Amino acid sequence: MRGTFFTRGRLYRMRTIILFRFHKKPNVCRNRLKLLRQLNPAVPIYALYGGTKADEKAMQKATGRYFEKWYRIPTSSSKWKWLHSDLAARGWFKKVGKKVAFDRLHIIEWDLLTLAPLQKLYGALDNKTIALSGLVPLKQVQHRWYWTTKEPYKSQWRELLTWARQNHNYQDKPFSSVGPGASLPRGFFERYAAVKVPELVHDELRLPLFAQLFGLKLKDTGFFKRSTVAKPNRAEHFYFNCHNHLVSLTTIKRELAKARGRRVFHPYRAVLPDTVFKSLS
Repeated sequence: MRGTFFTRGRLYRMRTIILFRFHKKPNVCRNRLKLLRQLNPAVPIYALYGGTKADEKAMQKATGRYFEKWYRIPTSSSKWKWLHSDLAARGWFKKVGKKVAFDRLHIIEWDLLTLAPLQKLYGALDNKTIALSGLVPLKQVQHRWYWTTKEPYKSQWRELLTWARQNHNYQDKPFSSVGPGASLPRGFFERYAAVKVPELVHDELRLPLFAQLFGLKLKDTGFFKRSTVAKPNRAEHFYFNCHNHLVSLTTIKRELAKARGRRVFHPYRAVLPDTVFKSLS
């Protein structure tokens, strides 16, 4: 897919690709890939497989026809893959992505349901911008956020922040984000692949931090209405959350019936019925 953006008074055509991150439930993944292809017919899709080597052949059989190229995250540690999806994507770029012609990459998780074309959902993004979900200044949530209140991650965050200050003269105010739906320009990957990246804390802190280190702009995707310090938004969990509160099909259908209803949900881990597919055509 080629979107457009302006830079220094000139109009450019942007080449967009999808990096599909998944590790289980082949039928659901196939269903999700079919949906992505229906809504984004011109966008190439690349596999970022994080499941076991034993299940890889079955997953390739179920989903392989949707991908331009397959890449399996080399580590067997499920915890590492949970904590470091950004480093997994970095590994993909080193092995695959640097040879692919693209300007922007959307990381789409297998349980992130997108019910409109990605270009419409993400809007206009130039090649100096990173879009992350739930993006807010860290000070708004650090007193109650898992990564900044629980050990060993609380100490790891302090260590990462100290490292950024000592090695990159970091003086900005940090941001927090949530993982699903990150959208990154090629330039980010080129720099991320070339520098040392400490395996500390979690990508939800590391991505906005490194975007700042690289002098890139941060933008909220709008997919997740982040809670504020004064008023936690618990109703948001019906639509988008990272706490394994599964979004219901009833909620999705209700939003689709609204002209300005939601079109992005997480986590949804079931096969989307054909009736819903047809309503999107």
